[in-house]
Amino acid sequence: MLEQVIDKTHDQLLKKELDGHYVWQEIYHALMGSYFWFRLKKKPFKQPYNQAIYFPELEEKAKKNLDKADINHFLIDVKRRVSNFLIMIACSYMKKPSL
Repeated sequence: MLEQVIDKTHDQLLKKELDGHYVWQEIYHALMGSYFWFRLKKKPFKQPYNQAIYFPELEEKAKKNLDKADINHFLIDVKRRVSNFLIMIACSYMKKPSL
């Protein structure tokens, strides 16, 4: 669903400010949640972008804009991470003894 929001939102709307944050920043925040929670457990979390500029936790208004191409690039990274996570879970499940 979030992918459809990104796809259907015009660039001008992404840069619009609502409640102290840009629309793209809210989308980035939602993607960052998946990027964080679907990481492989043994790997420490590393911000994909400079957190001091984009503020994924919405603690401040971003100092620089991400455009739609940047957001789509990050979406690809998130989808890849989720896929790898699910493959890891499936592989570990398949290694369990059958009943």
